[in-house]
Amino acid sequence: MKIRRLLLLPILALLGALPARALTWTLTTVDGTGGTGVSNSLALQSNGLPSIAYTDSSANDLKYATFDGATWALSTVDSAGIVGLTPSLAINSLDAPAISYLDASNGDLKYAAFNGATWTISIVDSAGFVGSYSSLAFQSGNLPAISYWDVTSNDLKYAAFNGTTWIITTVDGVGNVGQFSSLAFDSAGHPCIAYYDSSNHALKYATFNGSAWIKTTVSSVTIASRLSLVIDSADHPAIAYQDNGNGYLKYAAFDGTNWAISTVAIDCNNATSLALTSAGLPRIAYQSNSLNLKYASFDGSAWTTSIVDGSGAVGGAVSLKLNASDIPSISYYDQTANDLKYATLAERPVPPAVNGVTVSVAPGKRSATFTVTNTGDATTTIRLSASNRITNSFNGPQPSKPTRNDNILTYTRGGVNITRDLLAGNVTVTLARGASTEIAVKASTRRPLKFKRTLHATLTATTQSSPAKSASAEAILTLASARN
Repeated sequence: MKIRRLLLLPILALLGALPARALTWTLTTVDGTGGTGVSNSLALQSNGLPSIAYTDSSANDLKYATFDGATWALSTVDSAGIVGLTPSLAINSLDAPAISYLDASNGDLKYAAFNGATWTISIVDSAGFVGSYSSLAFQSGNLPAISYWDVTSNDLKYAAFNGTTWIITTVDGVGNVGQFSSLAFDSAGHPCIAYYDSSNHALKYATFNGSAWIKTTVSSVTIASRLSLVIDSADHPAIAYQDNGNGYLKYAAFDGTNWAISTVAIDCNNATSLALTSAGLPRIAYQSNSLNLKYASFDGSAWTTSIVDGSGAVGGAVSLKLNASDIPSISYYDQTANDLKYATLAERPVPPAVNGVTVSVAPGKRSATFTVTNTGDATTTIRLSASNRITNSFNGPQPSKPTRNDNILTYTRGGVNITRDLLAGNVTVTLARGASTEIAVKASTRRPLKFKRTLHATLTATTQSSPAKSASAEAILTLASARN
């Protein structure tokens, strides 16, 4: 496999998009035998490793590639006639892959399922020329379902497997409808489909409520192609699409009441694929007018775009998925090399926590307050210790045995005596990022004094995470003739 790493500089997308940070993508040629990947579909296994269903246009076969973490394994799924056009790959909860696709030789919609050893191929619909722009997803119980365009009747259709047979339904049969369909399920298990209505030049959305299909117009558009539908965690649909009337990449999101349409970029030439992060933020892979593979991301306020692969004409067919860490992966067609390729964003290692601590003191005559603050970027445990020093001032001769034991330094945190002195250094506090704690120190004496005694209390705070950081402050307390 040919692998190269490419550091992509941020570019400024048109239409006010913000410049993206530099992203490091790993680009891999999955199948370099020529004529591969003209259409492709990506899915991730439960361990996050990618699998791709794709068309081998040289052999007119449906192929499947899967990555084990080290190498890509390539296999032929169906080679009977001109097969494998517009494949849609899905992986069920048991990590078993399945593919819906068009058999162009017979005009049939086909379904291939892998049982761990072999592929089982079945015909889903053969009534006329059917199966273009199919989209596969799994219902509950790992039962497959497919949306597709019936070219003969110009209808949007939906096929659902009930465990025994395929049940076929016409979702929308008014006019020329059903191109570029994209299927997803909401949390209740209801199928949802985005599709293009060519007769009315409209982007449409259909959802099944348990008894009937409810169809709505999302937006009027000259041609809405390359649709990609995702249902978010609130069961609201979102659709990425190319507006062929002006070449814009657009994003439609439903908030429960209205559809909001936004222009992501004005340089969309072909192919879009949408995914949502764990926080519900959209990510879109698409081909630009300059025939580059691009990646658009929304941060909650603005879109940014960056080039994933700019070597020749690439990205004519794309499929995007995000793993559990929201790291994107893209399968795509390299028109220049005529190969199937795969791009993934290098996972950025989590930087080690930066430790930091400060100690300040608010002085007083016989008492003072230390403030210990965690200035690092993560919660940390801080060890506290103290060093105490005594100096005396006499008007007359110095006593022969001045003793520090006559004096008491009491340290208190939160009104609780933590120790009479912290020389042992075994007191710890755990502070969140930016949090502080106060340590009060008070001087007292067991015996009356006839001279001035100065007590120097130095508090040291040391972080317990590597690399350790320390800070300290000194409080100067005075005892004269106390009777405590």
